[in-house]
Amino acid sequence: MLSDRLKNFHRGIDSAKSAKSRQEASVRLARSKRAEMMNKRRAAISETPAAAVVPECTELPTELSLAHLSIYVQAMQGSNVDVMVAATASVRRLLSKDNKPPVDEVLAGGAGPVLVRLLGHPDQRVVFEAAWCITNIASTEHTSKVVELGAIPALVALLRSPHANVREQVIWCLGNVVGDGPTYRDMLLDTPDCVAALTLNIQAPANVSLLRNATWAMSNFCRGKPKPDPAKLGSVLGVLVGLLRSSDKDVLADALWGLSYLTDGSITFSGQLIGMEGALSCLVDSLRHERSGVVIPALRTIGNIVSGDDDQTEALIDAGCLGPMAKLVSSDKRNIRREACWAASNIAAGTKDQIGRLVHTPSMMANVQEQARVDEWFVRREAAWVISNVANSGKPIDVAAMVEGGVFESIVALLNSKEPKTCRLMLDALGDIFSKGSVLGRLEGWLLRFEEADGLEAVDDLQSHENSDVYEASTRLAEAYLAEDDEDDEAEVANPFGETAMVPAPTATHQTFGAAPAFGQATTAFNTAPAGTPGKPAAAAANPFGAASGAGFGGAAFGAAPAAAPVASAPAGAFSFAGATFQ
Repeated sequence: MLSDRLKNFHRGIDSAKSAKSRQEASVRLARSKRAEMMNKRRAAISETPAAAVVPECTELPTELSLAHLSIYVQAMQGSNVDVMVAATASVRRLLSKDNKPPVDEVLAGGAGPVLVRLLGHPDQRVVFEAAWCITNIASTEHTSKVVELGAIPALVALLRSPHANVREQVIWCLGNVVGDGPTYRDMLLDTPDCVAALTLNIQAPANVSLLRNATWAMSNFCRGKPKPDPAKLGSVLGVLVGLLRSSDKDVLADALWGLSYLTDGSITFSGQLIGMEGALSCLVDSLRHERSGVVIPALRTIGNIVSGDDDQTEALIDAGCLGPMAKLVSSDKRNIRREACWAASNIAAGTKDQIGRLVHTPSMMANVQEQARVDEWFVRREAAWVISNVANSGKPIDVAAMVEGGVFESIVALLNSKEPKTCRLMLDALGDIFSKGSVLGRLEGWLLRFEEADGLEAVDDLQSHENSDVYEASTRLAEAYLAEDDEDDEAEVANPFGETAMVPAPTATHQTFGAAPAFGQATTAFNTAPAGTPGKPAAAAANPFGAASGAGFGGAAFGAAPAAAPVASAPAGAFSFAGATFQ
């Protein structure tokens, strides 16, 4: 009985055997689950329709059409390199259409991310076509899409590509991105190696076409307000100054535009430029260039510098800018005449000695007074500021030289325009002139000259001007200097001014009457730059990518790539820059 009880007694569990049993069960269960999963996967694969598998595209449609975009995008992701090149080129050709390229459609079709991936492809033909497509996207209002797609790091890396055509295309693309505005400009300035790699392409260009595009892109880094951080620009200013020695007119023009952007309203950049050896002599030499596209940015840069402090103005005068500037005042190009008069007006707002050097530069004032009298209005009002500043700030002897040169005829012509702000400017100038004539004891003779120039009638007409400022200023001038004595009238004395004592008019301040060219309210006698910076001129045919037009951020700073891009050969000439040869 006891044996039966012992037989039926519940014994304790053997832990070792139990653990081994659990392990074996787990292994069996895991194997079972893996087998089940594999069976399901095999079943899923066997049930997948054949159409869901992306086939290898080996042939493209013969006709270029946006309707084939999905085929192009599919082929761009294939393994056949030749087909990839052809497909990417087809997208590029779609984006190169002159009239509203289908950028939205191409991006909506999924081409954007594919193009960015292709920038890292080992075949340079694929990279070149992809970069070209992205360049054309950046040439439109879709510049932000290039940034959003994450293309910038790959593009910057390609600035050091061993293939010149790839580097050139990338430079063009980045130039368009920079030209979009200060935000992307500063972003690229903060991108490691961007400026350094671009500089390397300028210092050792593979061909003149690449040099032109790189110079244009570099000038875009100087655009915009607020101005770029000088610390981030690094060697940009020095690079642009070095390019002033280039014999290529397109390179020279873009380098000068870059300098004009940097010196606009910046004494800091102007001072740095003046301190660079040979910079001012190259700048002055550019005034003698045969191409207006070079002369205009040179004049703009000089005008910016002389609107700074007196020392900077003195440095430019010492460099010999006045002689060529005097000739440019009478240029057959109206934009050059305007820029030259504007620059001269800022010199005329300098020290008395500087004004004297301006006035006594051969033909300077004669040409200025001629333009004030007969030129197109937007040139005449710049010339008016030269006359006004000399009259206001010049020595009496320099004002006398201007009178002897026939300035009254020019002033009367400007008064007869009836334009309110110009009339106020000239009425003030007359007050300054007559006041200094009184100091010299020449007032009577000058008044006679003014009468012979029909000045009395002009001032008399302005006393009925609808503008109250013009009316009041002309009345004050007439009462102070032009009123006839009643006794002389009765005696019919030849001198209309008789023995009337002349009361010197108070010295006019240009702050009251505004700064040209808009003649708005201003705080200095400096004349602001004429509105509307001329855009970047079209590049010569030698540039395989054409030329992007650069008008500043207010205008088009972009260049769309053409449909074909043969790489230009190196130019015959070469020039030296920082130990490197430009060719």
